[in-house]
Formats: sequence, structure tokens, C-alpha cells
Amino acid sequence: MPLPKPNEDESKDDFISRCMSNGQAVEDFPDNDQRLAVCHDIWEGGKQMADMVKKTFRVDIKEVDAENGTINMVIPMSTGSVDRDGEIIEPNAFKRTLPKFRKRPILLSSHDYRSLQSQIGEFTKIKVADEGLMAMPKYYVNEGNPEADWAFKLASKGMAAFSVGFIPIKSEPMNGDNDNFMSPQKFTEVELLEISQVVVPSNRDAIQSMKSKGIDDPVVGAIADEVLADEELWPEKIEEVIPSPSANSQNSISDELDYISKAIEEDGLNEESLEIALKLADEILRLAGNDIPDYIVEKVSVVLNQKNKKRLEQILDLAQGVINSAEEPEKEEETVVEPNDFEMTPEVLRVLAEMVGTSVKSELDRLRGKV
Repeated sequence: MPLPKPNEDESKDDFISRCMSNGQAVEDFPDNDQRLAVCHDIWEGGKQMADMVKKTFRVDIKEVDAENGTINMVIPMSTGSVDRDGEIIEPNAFKRTLPKFRKRPILLSSHDYRSLQSQIGEFTKIKVADEGLMAMPKYYVNEGNPEADWAFKLASKGMAAFSVGFIPIKSEPMNGDNDNFMSPQKFTEVELLEISQVVVPSNRDAIQSMKSKGIDDPVVGAIADEVLADEELWPEKIEEVIPSPSANSQNSISDELDYISKAIEEDGLNEESLEIALKLADEILRLAGNDIPDYIVEKVSVVLNQKNKKRLEQILDLAQGVINSAEEPEKEEETVVEPNDFEMTPEVLRVLAEMVGTSVKSELDRLRGKV
């Protein structure tokens, strides 16, 4: 259905009001400000805008050149098949008037004529083929236009709907009813006015809002669903699932280590847990560059539990008892004791006990003040 045109006896205000509420205008230009601008253009003499027919197609991506911002695609419109409006565009309908479009082959975003940012690219190649319009748009990527960057990202992933606007030059009703201008048409010759990429918003909430209001075009609706489901397009969702290493995760590590430390202090470690703990300690030392603080080295070398202290005290008492029970031997001539002649005589026991006792006592005296 074409956009409304001013009647001969209609005032500007009356026409603008009628145009703003026109069903086709609302479908093509859902944004009120955009629709108002289009209605003003029609009133000011934009006959072409009023007569323009729009058809939306999902493109077939052949090749993507991310470095140059170009995409080789097919807009499968001139297939001779019946579209969702029950109409047909003959394969060669664009052929005669296509050179005129090539003089200003602008790629627009969502039919927006008012903003320079809506000019997201241009067609460097476009020709008619049996399967449709063979086109190669060059997007204005990495030039400070976020709309162009977003549109290219969607198109390069195959999530692109293109609305082709044209003026019918020759057509005939599909059902042969020439008296009913509203009947579906078979277009045999058209003038291509514009090709606009229907760009879904680069914001999840905006897409959800658009869906809640209803998307009449099934092509655009399907693409909106795919865009929402594509995790690569929404890195902020990944950040919500995986906390930043410098923030939440470090707090979690600190809490876990504190819990583990208290659990070891209360319950100790069995052989299996000890093996895991040693591996963890080894990893911590590796990350720390094996630079062990002095206070840790000191504690590791001197800290003993109460059970080990008790055992050392028992050894000291036993050694002291050996010393006390040993008798003073008579002086004898010094003799060289060969290994084979070595016996555990009272003298040998006394000397060994004295050595052990002195060492153990010294160690206990040193430890008692530090445990």
C-alpha cells in the first residue's frame, strides 16, 4: 500500500494529521518524529516518496571484507516469486532504470533521511541478476559513525534485512481486476529509489520494546530474535556472568582462603588433603616468584604443635635419665676404637645421651618462647 498523497482541497494540517495516522506510514516509519518529517516531505512535493513501494528482504551474504567494510551480497527480490504481500517483482523490472540509482547509490539506515549518521554506506556495485539484485555496499566503518559500525556488524553475521523502495512504472493486477487499485500487483518495470538496511537497535532494551509493540514485518522480527540471542553481540552479558578479576573474583578468593585456613586449623589435614594443599602452596609460590617472606620461613621452621613438644620433652627426660644412671668409668689409656670393636658401653651411652640431651634441651628452650 503506498503512502498517502495530499488531496486538492486538503489543508497542510489536515494532510499531516491524516498522514501521521496512516497505517502504511506507521508501519514504514514507527518513530513519530521520523514519520512527521516524511509527511512534511510529501506535502512539500515529494511525489516520489508518496508513490514509493517498499519491500523488505533478507540478504544472502556471499563474502565479507572486514578491513575495507564491504560485503558481497544478493538481495533476493527479483525472483519472480510471490512475496508476503501476494505480489511479484519481475526479475528485469529494475534493469532499465538502475543506471539512475547508480548516480547516488546511498545506503540508508531504516529509512531515516534526516540524520547524516543514517547514511551508513554506499553501493560500489549493483546489478540485476536472475536471483535478485547483486550488490556490494561499502559501509562507513571506523569513521566515527556508530550506526554504520553496528549495521556492518549485523550484516556481516547475516542478520540484515534490506528494504527496497521503488516507484512502480508498469504493473498489472495479479487477479486481473483492473478496477481495484488495492489488489496485489505484478511489477514489470520499476524505478529504484533507495535501498535501506532495517537496522535493529544496538540495545537489548530497545529491541525488547520494539518487540513488545509488535513487529509487523516477519523478516525484521526474525532478525530481532537472532540479534537478542547472539551472545557475541552483547559482551556486557558475559561481564555479568564472569566477574572482573580485579573486583568480585578477588573478594571471592579471599573469602575462600579464609574459610580453608579456618577449616585446616580446626580439623587438620589428612594425607589426601595435605597433597592438595601442597600443590596449592606450590602454585602460590610460583605466582609469587618463589619469594617467600622471612616471617613465613621462620614460622615453618619453628612452629610445632603440642603433641610434638610433648614428645621432645619425653626424649629429654629419657636422655637425662641415661646421664644420671651412667657410672664414672676409671681412667684408661686412650685406645683407637675400630668400627668392628664398637660396643654400646656405659661410657658411649653417656656421651651420646649428653649430646642428644643438650641438643634437645637447647631446641626446646628456643621453641618455648616462639610457639
